[in-house]
Order: sequence, then C-alpha cells, then structure tokens
Amino acid sequence: MAKLHILLGTSPTSYQLVIHVPVPTGSNAVGATWKAALLASGISGSTMLVTGTGLGQITAAEAADITAGDVIEIVTDARVESGGATPASLNEMANKATAAYQDRVKRQLKFYGYTQG
Repeated sequence: MAKLHILLGTSPTSYQLVIHVPVPTGSNAVGATWKAALLASGISGSTMLVTGTGLGQITAAEAADITAGDVIEIVTDARVESGGATPASLNEMANKATAAYQDRVKRQLKFYGYTQG
C-alpha cells in the first residue's frame, strides 16, 4: 500500500496529497472502536482515487482496505517549498497531516455511539 499519492497542483506552491494510514487501534470514550466509529459516521470507508494500475490510481486491494475501514484516506493540500520537495520533506508533511487529522477525528468521535435511556 502506498502511503502518499501526490495529485494536482492547487496553487503555484501547493499540491493535493492523498495519504493512506492504518486506522488507529483502541476505542473512543464509550467503547466504540475507532474503526467502527469512523465507518458508522461516514468519515471513512471510501476513496476518491480510481482503482487501477495507472497514475493517480490505487490497487483493488488498497481500495478494499479503505472500504473495509482498515485504512483511512486523508486528502489535504501541502505547500511545497520553493526549492522543491524531497522524499523526506514529503514524508514529514504526510506525518504532520496524519497527526492533525487523527487528533481532529478523535475529538469529533470521542462520544460517537453513545446512547441513553
């Protein structure tokens, strides 16, 4: 599975990134697994990429992992410095975007699935 896909330029210095990372282990505050909460909320379970073997595409196995909720797809823009991007700088951008995404989603889904009464 590819961790990072770079797609279109969104400005002269920014590019759209699609990041694939495993769903965090553990559960939210009400005992729902992150996978279950992400799928039930509609936040995960789909991909914007086309299945295939060409540029900007993902394999059927990658798409199945996303649909099953085992992998999260994060779509974000990243600014590429004027000197160009290196594999290390792209990896760092992907890691920062992933951490920010996971922090936000964990706040959003902290009590997802709670019922009372």
